[in-house]
This record gives sequence, structure tokens and C-alpha cells, in this order.
Amino acid sequence: YLKQTGEAINFYFAIQDQKTGIKITFAIIYVLIVSLVLFLSVIVAINFASRLTRPIVNLINASEKISSGDFSYKVPDIDTDKEFEKLNENFNSMIDKLKKQQDKLLLSERHAAWESVARKLAHEIKNPLTPIQLSIDRIKEKYLKKIDDDKNFSNYLNTITKQIKDIEHLVNEFSDFARMPKPVLKKIDLNKVIF
Repeated sequence: YLKQTGEAINFYFAIQDQKTGIKITFAIIYVLIVSLVLFLSVIVAINFASRLTRPIVNLINASEKISSGDFSYKVPDIDTDKEFEKLNENFNSMIDKLKKQQDKLLLSERHAAWESVARKLAHEIKNPLTPIQLSIDRIKEKYLKKIDDDKNFSNYLNTITKQIKDIEHLVNEFSDFARMPKPVLKKIDLNKVIF
């Protein structure tokens, strides 16, 4: 009995040692599986977050570029949800419309600047012409009778007067050219215009 009891005790301790090894092996396998599942879930979460945040980051970058005045920037096309694709498309369309409005505004400002310059220039040129014309008229009144024998004097004064009128005409044309044309309002038949 003593021998059998000794063998039973040895068998028990052998199984006990194997049980500890099995527990350690099970714990290592458990840690590996949990780590693998955790790693895979982190990768899936990063991909999902990237898919969600990349379109938003692109929109933020585009809005920063637009706010700095760069209307040539476009939101890049990426493979994402349909809602984000539609949002990107609408944002790019808005950028195009803003660019067109900016171009129209710049053109309008240029026209206004040229009109202002033309008006001021015409005014500055016309200002001395009036006193010159008045002076010629006074010279005609005062000296034309005194210089009866010289017909060239009258011709000279007429030439100066004619040149003054030509300069006034050119200045008026320049001033009219700079102004935007005035609308012509009239009644029309829409059927004729459309068809």
C-alpha cells in the first residue's frame, strides 16, 4: 500500500505540474488571442475613423485656402460615403461660383476705376479749354478790327478755335467711351425672341 500510495502521490504531483504548465500555456494563448483581437479592432477603428475624418479634413483645408483667397483649390475626390462625395461636389461647385463672382467683381471694379480716371482726365483737359476759348474770343473782339489788313490773323484764331472744338469732342468721346452704356428700355414681343 505504501508503494501504491507513493506512486499515487507522484502521479498527483506530476499532474499538478502539468496543470500549472497547462495554465501557463492557456494564459499565453489567451493573451495572444486578446492582443490579436485588440490589434485588429484598432486597425479597423483607425480605418473607419480615417474614412470618416479624411473628407472632413479635406473640407477644412479647402475652406482655409478659400478664406485666404485661393479660389483655384478644389476638394480632392476620394472614395468615401455618398453623402461626403455629394458634399465635396457641392463644395467644389460653390468654389467655382465664388471664383466667377470674384472675376465679375474685379471686372466691375476695373470698369469703375477706368470710368473715374476718364471722368477726371476729361475734366482736367476741359478746364483749360474754356479760358483759352474765352481768351480767343476777346482777342478777336479787341484786335481783329485793329488788324484789318492781315487776314492771316483771323485764320489763326479760327484754327485755334477749331482745334479747341476738336479737343473738346475727343475728350467727350473719351469720357463717353469710359462710361458703361445706358440700358435701352423698350417693349418687345417675347414670343419673337424665344421662337
